Amino acid sequence: MKAFRGRPVSGDFSWLTTISLKHQALMSFPGKVENISEPIKGVCMIDFGNDGSFTCKIEDLNSITTTPLILSNIMRM
Repeated sequence: MKAFRGRPVSGDFSWLTTISLKHQALMSFPGKVENISEPIKGVCMIDFGNDGSFTCKIEDLNSITTTPLILSNIMRM
């Protein structure tokens, strides 16, 4: 398992409850992430830090870091 870590852009953290209840989500990361230009999709486990950051662990990918993302464009609940 590899980890995706980032911070939500929005000040609204109501999505935390939804994600923490589901534990898994189909994630799509649009745009370029490091050397990967195509969208990345995968089922991931999400862990939350005390500072509001999150870690998304995705199988079969190298470790990914990215700039803050707008979660409404990513989450497909």
